[in-house]
Amino acid sequence: MSTERKSLTDPQRQEFSILLLLHHIASSQDKIHFSFLDQNHKTIESNLKELEQQDLVQLDVEQYYQLSEKGQQSYDRLVQQQVSYQAHFEIYAFVDLGAGTFADPETDLLEDERWADLRVAVAEHKGIDPYRVVFLAMLSDESFFASPDWYFDLAMGTLFDELESITREQIRIDELGYEDEDGNEVMGEEVIADVIEQGSQLAQERRDRQAFNQDVPDEEIITTTVYQDGGWRW
Repeated sequence: MSTERKSLTDPQRQEFSILLLLHHIASSQDKIHFSFLDQNHKTIESNLKELEQQDLVQLDVEQYYQLSEKGQQSYDRLVQQQVSYQAHFEIYAFVDLGAGTFADPETDLLEDERWADLRVAVAEHKGIDPYRVVFLAMLSDESFFASPDWYFDLAMGTLFDELESITREQIRIDELGYEDEDGNEVMGEEVIADVIEQGSQLAQERRDRQAFNQDVPDEEIITTTVYQDGGWRW
């Protein structure tokens, strides 16, 4: 029986808002001045004050926002989560369930309808928050900043509506079940477990071929949240 996914919670939206701004301040050329806010920056003034209250930002000598020591720690953790996501989850973005194969981004046509995105189903099987996985995916793709109106959407609390919609619409584990040629029922949990086993092995093989020498954080780091009950904890 299908089970509808839960909605994105307000604490999740708040945490993602903070992480998004930390990412923007740390990596964007769009510097934000404390006293001379342009129109876009004025739109997110309350969000910036939230960062100040949480001691996640400070001002440099020219009065521009920069990450505080605490903010840098949060950002470093976010970067590690992104590395972990790319290592452990991207492989499941394009899966041919019929053939039991995974797309090769360098050679396969990714727009082909045969590919199924199983990242959310994999996250749920592993007990990892699917919203966090989709957040990391969209952050890696810079999807949140695609529209020049993202400042306004962030201030209005609607920036993550697409994230919520994408997550809730993804294939569920129970939808992966099927009846084999002998008439035996194969449960969705069996299918996703097999997909994960094959995907993990293939992802490692691809890293080996690419001489990937960066330490890959364990996927457990993605489960870590330091924002709880309206505050950041360490």
